[in-house]
Amino acid sequence: MPNASYTGQEGGEFTRLISVTPAVQNAAYAQNDLIGGKMTIANAALSDYGTGRIKSVTLCSKIALTADVRVIFFTSDPSNTTFTENGALAIAAADAAAVCGFVFLDKSAVGLDLGTPDVMHLGDLNIPYEITEAGSSLYACMKVDGAHTPGTTSDITMRFGLALV
Repeated sequence: MPNASYTGQEGGEFTRLISVTPAVQNAAYAQNDLIGGKMTIANAALSDYGTGRIKSVTLCSKIALTADVRVIFFTSDPSNTTFTENGALAIAAADAAAVCGFVFLDKSAVGLDLGTPDVMHLGDLNIPYEITEAGSSLYACMKVDGAHTPGTTSDITMRFGLALV
């Protein structure tokens, strides 16, 4: 369930840090599997059809991450795509135009090994978006780029740093 854990104003724009804890399976994931299903990033705009920029993406895992992760962002609900948790990800052609960007969380390049937990972070991003349907939500999904097995169903928390304009 998403929540806005911080909202502030910085240089004429509003900043917001939104956390999402997707339900994952305590099971093996293979290369290109969807991890966490479709995520709704609520309150990603100041109004319906609002705009903003994705400034940072942080993946916090309660156990060691064993694979890289790609996070794909959508400006409208990709309702034509079937998001099968722990299944191969295939974006429907009708949803392709809703993709506003993606990030590659490379475990070796951006990871922070904290022993058992791991954190992967990308900052200094500037991915613009404009919500293309009524509402103020962005949508995202994660694709694992190798084998990974979460320890519990709440192992992963995503944090999205947004600048709302």
